[in-house]
Amino acid sequence: MVAIRQTARLLTNDGMPRDAFSRKVAAELGYNRTPASVAKAITNSLRTASLRRIVFTEGGVIYADCRSIGEYPRETLKKVMLQAVGRTWTTRDEAMMLTARALGFARTGKHIKVALKSAITGLLRQSDLERDGKLIRKA
Repeated sequence: MVAIRQTARLLTNDGMPRDAFSRKVAAELGYNRTPASVAKAITNSLRTASLRRIVFTEGGVIYADCRSIGEYPRETLKKVMLQAVGRTWTTRDEAMMLTARALGFARTGKHIKVALKSAITGLLRQSDLERDGKLIRKA
């Protein structure tokens, strides 16, 4: 997801053809040529990136969707956090880091932490996350 987000930063409002975008993602991952297995993995990852609102496809062209954490609806952040955390007990900081990576962010800066702390609080209030001391997990 990080490589896809890094590549999406290159996109203008005109987008980029899917094949060209996939080649740029492969280059971001360190491939000069894209083996079939890598191309398939990138295609699958693009579907996931679309569900996570990193990019979207329209007419075979890839466009950037949410470029920053502030562009994400709170409900999307909660959904991704539940997927990232799962049923394993984890600290809040680790949950925020896992969610940030799932959204393709390489670092967990101040704005990301604020948004994800809010998502954790909301999920705890809704009983979608459960807490045991300093640890949390999907309920």
